Amino acid sequence: MTGRIRQITLNNAQYFSHWAELLLFELNPFYEVVTAGPNARELSRQLQTEYLPHAVFAFTAVPDETRGLFAGRYSDETTRIYICRDNACLAPVTAVDEALAQLLPSLKTQ
Repeated sequence: MTGRIRQITLNNAQYFSHWAELLLFELNPFYEVVTAGPNARELSRQLQTEYLPHAVFAFTAVPDETRGLFAGRYSDETTRIYICRDNACLAPVTAVDEALAQLLPSLKTQ
């Protein structure tokens, strides 16, 4: 369906904003940003102050081994941020600026 409407959407994006958003999701990589640890809520909120249209955010401030996204990622000592794509994550970081450094260049070069 997007193949049929692609050119008209690209030429008239102001009228086809939802189709344009769908095209962006198909053309660009999609990231999962997982924050796990005691300060996960705060760090996740700080990350979400940036405009990151190709990122989905999830966080847990309590141990949660039942959900695959959080399995093996929680630590009582430190809060870690994982930038993931296609079932693979970059090395975890502990600061928002480090996570943005991992995430923003990858979005700009795609």
